[in-house]
Amino acid sequence: MKWELVDKVLVLVQGEGVASDVEWNAFLDDYDKQSTLLQSMLWHLPSIGPSSAQRRRLSEIHARHPLAIAVLTNSQLARGAVTALSWLGVTVKTFDPAQEEAALTHLGLSPRTRELLLKQLASLRRELTGTDRGMTA
Repeated sequence: MKWELVDKVLVLVQGEGVASDVEWNAFLDDYDKQSTLLQSMLWHLPSIGPSSAQRRRLSEIHARHPLAIAVLTNSQLARGAVTALSWLGVTVKTFDPAQEEAALTHLGLSPRTRELLLKQLASLRRELTGTDRGMTA
C-alpha cells in the first residue's frame, strides 16, 4: 500500500492481495490525522478490499469527517468490500479503472488537481507494481 496527500485529495494505491493490518492501521492513522484537511479520496484497489475490521475503522473515521471516495477497481471482490463500506455509511462509489476521468468528476476536482492526481496515481502504481497502468482485466 502507498498513499499520499495531493492538493486536499488522499490518494491510496493498494497492491495485489490483502493489505496487512499493519499497513491498514498506518494508512488509517494518517487518514485520521489528515481528515480535517481532506476534500476527497481516490483509491486504486486492484483485487481484494479491506477486511471487516479495517472497513469498520475506516467508517468510524469517515463518520467524524465525511468525504467523497472514488474507488478504481475491476475486481468483484473489491466491489463487494466497497459495497459493505457503503452499508456502514461511507460515501463511496466504484469506477472501472478505464473510467478515471469519471471518478475525478465524481470527486469534483479542478483541472489542476486532476492533473496532479493522475501523475501521483501513476507514480504510486509504478512504485508498487513497476507499471503506471491501471489494473488488467
